[in-house]
Amino acid sequence: MINFIPCDKVNKKFIYCFYYLTKEINEDVDISNSPIEGDINIFYGLKPTIKNSIYIPFEEINNAENVFENYYDTEKYITFKPIENPYKNNQNIIEFKFDIISSAAYMICCEEEYKLDKRDDKNRFLSDFSFRRENINRPLFDIYKRILIDSIKNIDNNIQQRDKKLEVLITHDVDNVDSRNIYILLHLIKDNIMKKRFINALKQLVYYSYKNRYNMFEKYLSIEKKYDVISDFYFILGQKGRFGRRYSLDTIKDELQILKNNNNGIGMHTNYYYYNDYEKILTDKNSLEDYIQQDVIGCRNHYLRFNVPDSWEILKNINIKYDTTLGYSDNNGFRAGTCSSFVPFNLNSSSLIPIYEVPLVIMDILVMENSLSYDEKFNKVKNILDYSKEYKGTISILWHLCVLENNDYKKMYLDILEYIKSIGGTFIDKGQVEAKFERELKDINKLFSKLECVK
Repeated sequence: MINFIPCDKVNKKFIYCFYYLTKEINEDVDISNSPIEGDINIFYGLKPTIKNSIYIPFEEINNAENVFENYYDTEKYITFKPIENPYKNNQNIIEFKFDIISSAAYMICCEEEYKLDKRDDKNRFLSDFSFRRENINRPLFDIYKRILIDSIKNIDNNIQQRDKKLEVLITHDVDNVDSRNIYILLHLIKDNIMKKRFINALKQLVYYSYKNRYNMFEKYLSIEKKYDVISDFYFILGQKGRFGRRYSLDTIKDELQILKNNNNGIGMHTNYYYYNDYEKILTDKNSLEDYIQQDVIGCRNHYLRFNVPDSWEILKNINIKYDTTLGYSDNNGFRAGTCSSFVPFNLNSSSLIPIYEVPLVIMDILVMENSLSYDEKFNKVKNILDYSKEYKGTISILWHLCVLENNDYKKMYLDILEYIKSIGGTFIDKGQVEAKFERELKDINKLFSKLECVK
């Protein structure tokens, strides 16, 4: 048993963070006012009164210095103040040199996005705006988990972690279903003309208008069947436009039925023009549910337009169960510092948001649209997947519907699926995601109740 003994300044945010720091440890967690002989006693903001315990100082982070420290030779972590080591053993009491819980909460709660107003022209928080910009590809919250678990093993080396594999939710944004769409053709022409590639503009116009190159539903299902993948597809409804809806569900009626029969997730891809408008998003969700005659529980915002925490609150209010938007539009990596799915916490209201986030860590365009060689691109993907495996994460990957017609994109997609299998990863579906959400929501609320009992 892990017995957590908090000082009176500790509120739900810190209990929430402690839950995710210890979730993978194969021990029950309790909260109390006093140590229990034989338990792993963790004192937070209180001096230990018993040997073989852990002391963590309580230090809220306000305008702190962003300090990266090395953990062994391979990892980095943030302490918000200079220290030599994360903790030391002082006469059988493990003493932390920084507040690992506050530091970890800063990550998983996306606290910097509350404090920084900077956004791009599409109102998105980019990785380039983060103080972690050079370390976006490191799951810093999960490294805190490792440090805390290592400290606990100094007290009891028999502590075990739960048996869990890397879990991957494969997702597809359905931005376009027909390459002959006027918005698509005009964009291709404009893009080539701006780059003064006039002959290429003509070639692409002929290629994409000769026949539909973008309807890749059955090709995805054929590939994914070989890997036991039941993926999600996200559909745009509502306002038409270059950035909005470019197709009618009537044109893919048969494909939607195939997805239903295969038990694929059919989810929302919120319209670019009103990603933050509750009423319009609810109208689109109701329309999609009426059309497919089943509940819509998954979502990703178009163009990854997402405001922490408001976007979660909107999606929760329309009864979306899980979201897969939380990634960066300019870099692949870990926006909340974690490769694990989680129930978000609203710092403004100091409360849980009853929705589940499966972080988006790999997006096709960010993998492919650069000057790197194919092997260099794949190595960057493998780096993220290796971290996610090491920390037993639950992640989402985005491969757009239309890109499978490109041979390089198709090869990369196949290589990613193959690599996930080769490192022992498993593919999960909408039902498994919803079950994880309900279980974690229940467990966190149980800890909140225990906190109230000791106050």
